[in-house]
Amino acid sequence: MQSGGGDGEREDTCVAAGLGLRGKLDKLAAATRRSRSFLAAEAIQEYVALNSWQIEEIHKGLAEAERGEFASESEVKRVAKKWARCAG
Repeated sequence: MQSGGGDGEREDTCVAAGLGLRGKLDKLAAATRRSRSFLAAEAIQEYVALNSWQIEEIHKGLAEAERGEFASESEVKRVAKKWARCAG
């Protein structure tokens, strides 16, 4: 599979997929007129972007906690009240 890092450089990567997933990927490739490699690379790029963002935010939160930067009781109540209105 050809996968890119967004910088124009490409490297071959092998992805193991079960027969069910491969069949679905084949159908999607045919429907979109894209190759399996293109679709797999696109899916991997999206997955990495999403998870990289989440990991970065977790590290920021941990750093804030280590510095003792916590929300005040009033801030917590304000956010809880906001979400209670949205949920119900």
